[in-house]
This record gives sequence, C-alpha cells and structure tokens, in this order.
Amino acid sequence: MHTLFILVVFMAIDANLMDRMIAVIGDQWAKRCVMPTLCSRETGQTFLSPAGKGDTVTMTDIEPMAAQDVVPGNFPVGYQEITPNSRPLKLDYWKEINIKLTFSEGGNAVDGTIEVAAQRAVNALCEEIDKTFFLEMAKYTYQTVGTGGTAPFASDLSALKTVATRFAVNSVPNDADRFVVLDPFAYNNATNLAAFQDASKAGGLHTLPSGSLDQALGFQWYQSNNIPTQTTNSGTVAVDLAGTAGQATLVTDNGAGAISNFKVGDTFTIAGNAQEYSVVAVSNGSTEQTLSIFPKLAANVADGDAITRKAAHVLNYAFHRSAIQFASRPHRQMLSMGRNSGNVTTFIEQRTNIPLTIQYQEGHAQESWSLMCLYGIGITPLKEGGLHRILG
Repeated sequence: MHTLFILVVFMAIDANLMDRMIAVIGDQWAKRCVMPTLCSRETGQTFLSPAGKGDTVTMTDIEPMAAQDVVPGNFPVGYQEITPNSRPLKLDYWKEINIKLTFSEGGNAVDGTIEVAAQRAVNALCEEIDKTFFLEMAKYTYQTVGTGGTAPFASDLSALKTVATRFAVNSVPNDADRFVVLDPFAYNNATNLAAFQDASKAGGLHTLPSGSLDQALGFQWYQSNNIPTQTTNSGTVAVDLAGTAGQATLVTDNGAGAISNFKVGDTFTIAGNAQEYSVVAVSNGSTEQTLSIFPKLAANVADGDAITRKAAHVLNYAFHRSAIQFASRPHRQMLSMGRNSGNVTTFIEQRTNIPLTIQYQEGHAQESWSLMCLYGIGITPLKEGGLHRILG
C-alpha cells in the first residue's frame, strides 16, 4: 500500500468510508497509472498549487552544456550560464468518473462493494488519461518505422534498432529514460524473440516465467490496452497552394478541387521526399484543408505536388522521457467547494504526485462518488528526435 499525503480533507460524511475510498484509489492508481510516470514532470512542490481548466503552468528545463579544454590560470575561464528553458503547458484536461451506490452498498464494509467500485473507477480514469497521452503524442510524432497494419517484432527487433540509430543521430540521451509502449499484439510478438527468451542474449530468464518484458536495446518496455489506431482516409491528396521552407501550414486538396480529408495525427510525405510530417490541427474549407504541420516545411513545395499519407496504423511509441511533459494540479473550485460544503476531498497520490479529487453527494436512498483529475500534456519541440511511432 502506498502512503498518501493528504492535501485537503474536509469531512461531512463517514470518515471511515472516505478513508477506505482513498486507500483503495491510491493503491490502484499506483498500479494502473502508466504514462504520467514515463514523462517529464514539474519540479519541487508546484503540483500542490491549485489551478483551473485552461490555466497555463510553466515547465522548466536546463539548456544543454558543452565541455571545453582546461586552460591553466588563476581562475577558470569560459563559465557557462545555467540557462532555464521555460515552456508554458496548458491544463486542457479535466476528467472524471462517476459512480452511484445505494446506501446499503456504500455502507457495507463486508462484501467489498465500495472497494471494487473504487478500483473500477480508477481503472477507467487511468485508461482515459493514457488515451489522451497517445493522441497528443500523435500530433508531434512525425518520424515512423514499420508498416501500417502489420504488428511489429514478429521476427526481429529491426524496427527498434532503426529508432535507436535515429536517437543517436539526434543526440537523444542514452540512459534509463528510453521507453517503448506497445499494444498487446506488438508486445506479445516481442515475447517470442530470442532477445528476450534466450538467457544468453536477454541476460536472464525473466520473460519466460512472467511473460513480461524488461529491457532491450536500451529501452524499457511497457504494454497498454489503450493505444489507439490512427485511421487514415484513402484517396489522392495534393498540395493546393505553394508553400515555402519554414512554413508551419500546408493547404491541400484531392488534386481535383475537392477536400482531402486529413485528420489530426495523420503522417505524410510530399513529392517523394523522405521528410515526414504530422498533422497537428485541421481547418476545413469548402474545397480544401489547411493543415498545421510538424515539423515546419523542410523545403519549398509547389501547387499540385503529390502527398503520400501513411496507411492506417496502431500508434505504438518509442520515446525519451524528455520529449513529453505532464503537469497536474488540484482544481481550485473543488477545493473551495470542500471548504464550504465539506463533501470534497483532494489528496496527492505519492508515487505519481498526481492530485486527485473525490466528491461525495447524497441522493434519494443512494450516494454518488466522483473521481476527478486536472492535467495537461505537452511535447517538447526541441526534443522531437526522441519521439517515434512504431507502426502496427
């Protein structure tokens, strides 16, 4: 059981009942919350500061430094300033799960109804948070390996070797903060590989008895049932208006004056160039679409240039922790309600440092519980080399 730091507790209900809910929620959250533990987080105690949906918080990183030759003398020369790189992150998501129990169900400590209900609520909320991660990542993950519609790692680790090479080229840190998150088909393909089953190659027999993967090629491996599929519309697509290098938008149509049906998260290339792009946002016109793209155009494009979209694929990911940022805060209005009515409790789950809010209400012969989480997700533009799709 994980210890919980209670931030705010105002009780107008059975304290034992609330304690049971908090204990079950905290323990289950520590087991099921995956993606927020694999990304960069706020430092210090900033996660204790109340906020509201749509508020912006500041994430801080330190710019890279460079070594130099030693120059003998009375004092060192060439001091490097510590340059914070501050980036705003918007708290766009306020998610909840609501459950209802009759008074007999809620008050029965013997049959475990309330514990089971709390576990189910945590599972649903964690799944929703993971899904928002994967969809936000798709907007900025333009580099791909593998083939859409084919689960990777059926025969070897070549897809991940390609990613590892690209990480090295982009100077992505080679440390314990490299991760792979896969759907069950890709993950279970990998469990059959010699890299995990052969003790002489895997460094142990962990995979055989447990069926779970640990590490390969410098990446920590995770499985998720919440990874979505990027469905891609078929048909011819072309540039509708010439664009210049460095441009962050692209106007497209179907090559014959009709809309091109791009969707957020689609990836594509232009005129046979190897440079890949992802769609961050879409604005539909009557006969064309204006795409916000990432990265910016690497070269000039001409009206009529052919665009090749990646086929539909599962959004498996390989990434470095520094490429993704996550922030969560207690919701200020919910804290105020707790002070005024006594039916709201906000606490911090200690392993993840994520504030969670429980709201309790009584109705006619029944009670309702809501579990809420306010958070935001960001992709660090300077670290995009550390974020890849492994198509499935």
